[in-house]
Amino acid sequence: MIYHKDYLRYPMNSLSSLFYIIPLFNPIITIYGSLLLIGLTVSSTIWWATSTKTSQYFDLLFLSGTQVWILSKSIHNDYLNFAMVPMVFIRDNTIKNLFIVNNSLFLIVSSTNYTSRILFIASLLFKFSDTYGKCPFGTAVFHLLSSLSIYYL
Repeated sequence: MIYHKDYLRYPMNSLSSLFYIIPLFNPIITIYGSLLLIGLTVSSTIWWATSTKTSQYFDLLFLSGTQVWILSKSIHNDYLNFAMVPMVFIRDNTIKNLFIVNNSLFLIVSSTNYTSRILFIASLLFKFSDTYGKCPFGTAVFHLLSSLSIYYL
């Protein structure tokens, strides 16, 4: 496997972040959603390649923004996106991770598309398998399945 201690620390996770380009091919994705997904793709790719604090900050920010945008579409309330403004100023990753977990639960509950919901639940199971079960490809599969769940919104 290709590896570099400074520039490509987690090659499979870094390259699989490019899957977040897939939803851009769905014509219902808004300009704002496209910008969030492009930001998520770039920041996630860099985060998994370099593991710097700055790249993690942007990865969590764009992940949160993407989740809130999807929730705003699910409940038909674009004003929900303003909930992201305070996240720009929060540096504590524990708070951001709690926000992401809560958003994930809301996404599961609020999703009206069965395919999207099942793909998202499966993606979370793979993410947990990497985080807690040390499954080496869990995050890569998470990237693929969660990007497909966004595509099928």
